[in-house]
Amino acid sequence: MDSQVFMLYLAGMAFVGSCIGLTFQFILKSRCETIKCCGMQVTRNVVPASEATLEIPAAMVRPAG
Repeated sequence: MDSQVFMLYLAGMAFVGSCIGLTFQFILKSRCETIKCCGMQVTRNVVPASEATLEIPAAMVRPAG
């Protein structure tokens, strides 16, 4: 019985962790300036989509082949 309770506990922790991760992923990808979620409010400056670029350092680029 103890191992079943432990597995349920781990499954619950995994579920809660994934929900938190999905919420943060939504916030990071959002283009909104003000986000209200779960009783919290975030106000931020969003870079316009036309100016948004992702710079990848040369050390991170793998050669094709």
